[in-house]
Amino acid sequence: MIFGKYINIYYKKYWAYFVFGFLALIVVDIVQLYIPQLVAEMIEKLTNLYNINNPSNVVDLVTDPNKIWGYGTNLFNLNDYYYYFGTFSLIVVVIGLCRFIWRYCLNIVQVKIEADLRHKMFYHVENLSTSFFNMQKTGGLMAYFTNDIESVCCVFSDGLIYSVDVLVLGIVAFTKMCLVNWFLAIICALPMIFFACIGYYIEKIQSLKFEKRQERFERLSDMVQENLSGITVVKAFCKEISEAKKFANLNKSNKMVNQDFLKYSVKVDVLINALAYSAFFLLVLFGGLMIIRPEFFSMIPLAGHLDVKGMVEFFGYYDSLIWPMIAIGMLVNIISQSKASLKRITYLLDQKNEVREPKISSDKEFVGKIEFRNLSFNYPDSDNKVLKNINITIDKGMNVGIIGKTGCGKSTLVNTLLKLYNIEENMVLIDNIDINNWNSKVLREHIGYVAQETFLFSDYIDANIAFADENISEEMIKKAAKFACVDDNIQEFKNGYKTMIGERGATLSGGQKQRISMARAIIKNPEILILDDSVSAVDSNTEKEILANIKKDRKNKTTLIIAHRISAVEDLDMIIVMDNGCVVDFGTHEYLKQHCKLYKSLCELQSLEKEV
Repeated sequence: MIFGKYINIYYKKYWAYFVFGFLALIVVDIVQLYIPQLVAEMIEKLTNLYNINNPSNVVDLVTDPNKIWGYGTNLFNLNDYYYYFGTFSLIVVVIGLCRFIWRYCLNIVQVKIEADLRHKMFYHVENLSTSFFNMQKTGGLMAYFTNDIESVCCVFSDGLIYSVDVLVLGIVAFTKMCLVNWFLAIICALPMIFFACIGYYIEKIQSLKFEKRQERFERLSDMVQENLSGITVVKAFCKEISEAKKFANLNKSNKMVNQDFLKYSVKVDVLINALAYSAFFLLVLFGGLMIIRPEFFSMIPLAGHLDVKGMVEFFGYYDSLIWPMIAIGMLVNIISQSKASLKRITYLLDQKNEVREPKISSDKEFVGKIEFRNLSFNYPDSDNKVLKNINITIDKGMNVGIIGKTGCGKSTLVNTLLKLYNIEENMVLIDNIDINNWNSKVLREHIGYVAQETFLFSDYIDANIAFADENISEEMIKKAAKFACVDDNIQEFKNGYKTMIGERGATLSGGQKQRISMARAIIKNPEILILDDSVSAVDSNTEKEILANIKKDRKNKTTLIIAHRISAVEDLDMIIVMDNGCVVDFGTHEYLKQHCKLYKSLCELQSLEKEV
């Protein structure tokens, strides 16, 4: 068994499964230890019956089966036969029933805990801040949800079974061995005493090897996930062979680590088996001498006398003890793996959402006014200022364009509104309230966001559009699609809105993905809509139609449009020109053409491109 702050709760939550599973296991372990005693008694009676020195004692059962089988007090009769047959039958029934109970209880509890823990981890990861995902890869995170969870939860089934067998079956069997002959029991225990002395170090080494194994699997998973996500790029650059070589190197490294772990595990298993059967050799050697030459042990205090009945009974108990001895090695293996995996899972669950949340979220009506006051910002993993001293106010209902060279900070500026990172106090205000005083969930519910890199789920088109609310009507879905000028494209598909798109929208064109993402944001009818370069992949006519829909259908609602083309922003209420993290100027198209050199140069450059 293992314990940790994130799994201890399950012992309490599923206590009934553990209690009944434990009790059933204990009953099986104790009941089966009656078998050696019964077998020994039967052999003693049959030995007395079949007395070679006096064969005349044997009764001819063929002629008279109802007579007593032999003479004396310890001879076999029909009542004994019924007794042993009934006792063995009862033992079989009890063991069969209890084995069903513990297998059901402990296997069910493993599945339940695995599902609960996986749900807890997923919910926790979903609520972590963006900075965490910047430092992690998807493939690596998947290893937590697969191998690590399975390794931890294995303790609740196989691990508990081995633990009970080692403690209950092992202790009770050894106790009964001592009652038969304590000297022989100590002789047989010597190999296990040796293993107990080195078991701690074996478990430590095995745990480290398993942790290394998980890390290599994480790297391999990262590489596979990344390649499959970018398979189009790989094919476009004819890099299949080189990527396959990279995979082969990682796969070879993963194989070597797994082989090393398995070799060590096998060595431990071989050691356990060798110790168990070396004890069997000692049992036969010393037990046989006790029967044949008891005088050799007369000098040993309380060594006791051992006859054939005692030898058979002792051997039965030791045979029952072999499994707990083997289970020790398996238990060490399971615990070492589970500890390594639990350490990784604990690290994941210990990660905190770095974005500060207010103790009391604002209940003020969300309007959509935005104000930046001396906003400066750098990402958590960098000291370079991405935004510098930005001061600008965007009133409710304004359609605002943001334009500038690549890498000037346009996307970072709008991302501050989503509260993905911590912002210093009173630098960003929404409706005159510091963004730090807005609850993230409340804030994001009122903002529609279309990212620069569009992401669609492997699902139906209508499900992607209705992602914000599964109960949105089909009419609303089509209305949002028409707003984004993608309804006609969807209708052309064989299955229309019930068309299943590939992973990340692989079966759609760039423009279709952008517009479906736009429809997904529009259907929320948000007070603030952010389009981050979301019309770059559409033609100029479609772009004009989308902009016209924004002016027509989003009156009194704030819209921010990041673009590289002047045509996408020239008719908006205000245009913000950015360069190197700063706001160079802002105003209308005509104002900026006359007063902003950077904007004027962008206009001239794009005009020249059109002519070319």
